[in-house]
This record gives sequence, structure tokens and C-alpha cells, in this order.
Amino acid sequence: AVGAIPEVLDHGRCGYLVHEQNASALANSIEQCRKDSNNSQITEQAYKHIQQHYSHTKNAEAYIQLYESMSI
Repeated sequence: AVGAIPEVLDHGRCGYLVHEQNASALANSIEQCRKDSNNSQITEQAYKHIQQHYSHTKNAEAYIQLYESMSI
């Protein structure tokens, strides 16, 4: 859970975040993922979130807005 990763993963709704920076916390998160019966739901949420916020269309729109805001 560093940088913008929590935002990209919608603060854990679209993937697993490890908050502690140690091997046992990572191992626990991997084990939770392995046992979680909601993996298909999380995957679907992640796909929708990425399409809504980080698709090539959204990136292009963001660049256009940036360039237009810089125009004289």
C-alpha cells in the first residue's frame, strides 16, 4: 500500500493491499487471497474500476484537458 496503489485498487475493493512492510504481512495477504471466495467479484470490480478511471480513453481525456489548460 504505497504511492498511488491504494487509489488504483480503490482502497482495497479491487485488490489486496499489504499495509505493513514485512514478509509475514505479505504472506498473510497472499494466504487471504488464496482462500478468499470473492476473487471473481474482486476481479470484476477491478476491471470496472480500471475501465472507468484508467482506460486509454480516460488517459487521453486527461491529457487533452491538461494541454487545453496550458494553452494560451
